[in-house]
Amino acid sequence: MKYFVDLSKWEPSNQIDWPTFSKSVDMLILRVQYGSLAPDPEYANHVANAKKYNLPFMTYAFPCFVSTNDARVEARDAMSRMDKASLGIIIDIESEYDSNQNPIGITKFSNADRLEGIKAYVDELRKQGAKKVGAYIAHNVYKEWQIDTIINIFDFTWIPRYGANDGTPSLKPAFPCDLWQFTENGRLPGYNGNLDLSILNGSKTLEWFTGQSTPSTSSSGIYVPNRILKQGDSGPDVLALQKALSKVYFYPDKGAPNNGCDGIFGPKTANCVKRFQSMYCNQVDGIFGPETRAALLKLL
Repeated sequence: MKYFVDLSKWEPSNQIDWPTFSKSVDMLILRVQYGSLAPDPEYANHVANAKKYNLPFMTYAFPCFVSTNDARVEARDAMSRMDKASLGIIIDIESEYDSNQNPIGITKFSNADRLEGIKAYVDELRKQGAKKVGAYIAHNVYKEWQIDTIINIFDFTWIPRYGANDGTPSLKPAFPCDLWQFTENGRLPGYNGNLDLSILNGSKTLEWFTGQSTPSTSSSGIYVPNRILKQGDSGPDVLALQKALSKVYFYPDKGAPNNGCDGIFGPKTANCVKRFQSMYCNQVDGIFGPETRAALLKLL
């Protein structure tokens, strides 16, 4: 299993064994600045290694604006500092307090002023040519700050919720999101420290984030459907899925004619998908979706 991993100055690039580390990464998300006055000193180094080891990456910026106009300035600065190879840009929306627990940054604003600032920031990102604009939204502020009322201005959302926070997925976000940051205590080969790890959590595929096309056949030429299939579906794509699962010895109905490959997604096929997911996927729900498809393609 590979991950989306976010990096900043807190994970110096020269402390990462990139040839090893890169093998566990699907995409990097790299911090470019902490407000306009604090460009991240490791951004260029992380970008250079992402390119060297052929890792797709996006960029994120932590907002510290003090007004709507300042939000636009920060957005322009973020875009000017962002590497042209970045596949998108993300605004980091979370509460922040000083050592005396006094709110700082955008945490000081009223909901109305904060929302106006965020909207101005995103509007300016798009004016500057940003193609994919995402939001990292802390779980505790999603509703409290009414971010849900402007969620449609973003192309995708990324939400942290840790649960046990032991480095493994535990408690899913209570709100819809495309990326789930499931721990801040993740460990990967090639880095001797804790990492924020995220995985896909919605209908958007890795290919959506990277802009790469999804193959319709495996390396051996076996067709694998490129759409979501679930119990109650039927037809040629279900039959293709059943045959593909049978090829890797996950029989829809072992012992039945054609191993139960009949083009009908019934309880036996759902259980077959669940067995497959329990071994190769993070989510076990009996639904054939992007994560299950990617895992199946790798085996065929």
